[in-house]
Amino acid sequence: MYDDYPPDRLLHALIQIKDVRAAQERLAGRVHRTPLLSAASLGERRDVRLFLKCECFQKTGSFKARGALNKLLSLSAAERATGIVTVSAGNHAQAVAWAARLVDTPCVVVMPSDAPRGKIDAVRGYAAEIVFHDDRDTLFVKLAEVRDARGLVFVHPFDDPVVLAGAGTAGLEIVEDLPEVDVVIVPVGGGGLLGGVASAVHALRPSVRVVAVELAAGPGMAPALAAGKPVPVPRTLAGRAKLVVEGSGAAATAGLLSGRIPVRPGSYVVALVSGGNVDLGRLGAVLAS
Repeated sequence: MYDDYPPDRLLHALIQIKDVRAAQERLAGRVHRTPLLSAASLGERRDVRLFLKCECFQKTGSFKARGALNKLLSLSAAERATGIVTVSAGNHAQAVAWAARLVDTPCVVVMPSDAPRGKIDAVRGYAAEIVFHDDRDTLFVKLAEVRDARGLVFVHPFDDPVVLAGAGTAGLEIVEDLPEVDVVIVPVGGGGLLGGVASAVHALRPSVRVVAVELAAGPGMAPALAAGKPVPVPRTLAGRAKLVVEGSGAAATAGLLSGRIPVRPGSYVVALVSGGNVDLGRLGAVLAS
């Protein structure tokens, strides 16, 4: 499932390019400037010049580190001393826990009890406290209870302009490294990466198409846009590009190769690849099938 997002449908009206640039300066030397790798053999399938923006090589394995650290570095000394709280089943949890350890801030993460073991271990490895909650549908309710009881600062997974500005630094890097880019394809879950990247890309190159792709098995953004509110959300890369990523992280590339995204022959296309924290047990089962 994919959609094109022109400027007037995105949060970039709220995310100013100056804020994205400020985030880039703030994050310099603290997060990776991830590589933009040519994927010629994959691009030939659609007669385009394809490049992969490899956020799977980012700190903690996903783009989430950008927004999480930008948020924490934007807090006052008093807020950092009090501590932060977030809610996530995986990549955002790891990113916030990592960022909190980096700036020496107490961190609490509300996670579903059935979160992947590897991600639970990673959060604990960054010395964050985990509060488990059995019901995924009421995770944000539990989050609010913890936040209010302890007076913590909430670091939202996606609905925060400071977090989005951090994510937008990936878009700045794309345009800086490939000025001739025609199309940028972004995997979408909550929409934070999409909003941040589109903000930066359209500010610098208004003509560039930004295309959002989400997994058909678990759509979130398209139903949310239709409903006007958040709604519950009920591997070729490994073989050709040698990138092992989570399913959602490979969605942008898959959307292009499936033929469902119309592109002009010869276009310069960037697919953003994120989510390097693939569960090794599930990976083995997928590759064996």
